[in-house]
Order: sequence, then C-alpha cells, then structure tokens
Amino acid sequence: MIVNDITIAIELLEKRATIYSDRPTLVMGGELSGWDNALSMLHYDDQWRAYRRRLHSYVGSFPVLKRHHSLLEHEARLSASRLMTAPEALEETIRKASASVIMKIAYGYD
Repeated sequence: MIVNDITIAIELLEKRATIYSDRPTLVMGGELSGWDNALSMLHYDDQWRAYRRRLHSYVGSFPVLKRHHSLLEHEARLSASRLMTAPEALEETIRKASASVIMKIAYGYD
C-alpha cells in the first residue's frame, strides 16, 4: 500500500501507532534464549513504553549526552583516523563506532 497524503500518513503512523507499531514474536531470539524482555523484543505496550522512557532518560536527551561527550569525541577521532587510513571502509567504520559507543554506555565495555 502506498500512502501519498500527509494527513492519512499522520493518522496511520502517529495516531494509530498502537495498532501498527509492533514486532513479531521471535520464539528463538526471544522466548527460548531468555531475551524476551529485552527492549528490542518487547511488543508495543505499557512495558515497552516504560522501558523506552527509562532508556530515553539515560541516553536520549541533550543534558544526558553531555555526560558522554568525551566518549563520543574519542570515537569520532578514532573514526576519522580509521577513515584516513582506509576510506573504502566507511560502512565498517560507522558500524564499529556505533557498536563501541553502545557497548561502553550500556555495559561499560571498551
């Protein structure tokens, strides 16, 4: 289906988000592995909203991002250095920087 009217798109994607914004149940990736309560596996419901609100308060606002400024700057410098060495590895460099920031903020791993 193609929606080419902004008012219909807003109606469907914002006002009716609870109907259309859900994930399929992944038995192997969620239930059997024990990860069914991870944010990425939750269905769009009250528990998901509570998790999302907590996550946003930790990493989603500007004052919170100031806490991680030195980490972000360090990763930006590493990325620039990697790109100067191997400019063809742009996608890999972006993937490494993203993963590094996520792992450091979420789990404290370098």
